[in-house]
Amino acid sequence: MKGKRTFLALLAVFGLPVLAAKLALMNHWYEGGATNYGTLLEPPLEAPWLAKPGMWRLVYIKPDVCDERCKAALFQIKQIPQAVGPEQQRVIGIVLDERSVTGNPPARELVVQPGADESIYLADPMGNVILEYAVPKEEAKRIEQGKGLLKDLKKLMKLSRIG
Repeated sequence: MKGKRTFLALLAVFGLPVLAAKLALMNHWYEGGATNYGTLLEPPLEAPWLAKPGMWRLVYIKPDVCDERCKAALFQIKQIPQAVGPEQQRVIGIVLDERSVTGNPPARELVVQPGADESIYLADPMGNVILEYAVPKEEAKRIEQGKGLLKDLKKLMKLSRIG
């Protein structure tokens, strides 16, 4: 009888957590954490014309009429490479004119959803556009978005072996 109780106790100690984890996953009670601030593009957009070994690219498609969001995005494109610090030679900002996007097939690849909000895209040194950062309308959210973009970029540059 004592052996049976010990077996049941061991089964409860080791089996119940496994059963609870299985239930949590099956019922979607657990949401995996995301550590990036931008929207991950899956699959990444391949833009080989952006590839340059060792260079990370911040890409922005400037609309014909530049409003406050556009000005904020242009400011971020200029300032974020400088904010990276000693590694700033590994980052470059690219501003594409909206008119050139419609006439230039490679640049059109960056328009994920035609007519979507303005976005800044992050491309790796291999020419893969991997993250999208929609530029918010509110100034406070734009500041937070810029900080998030900088954090993502620094983390990627630290972990990257290609650039």
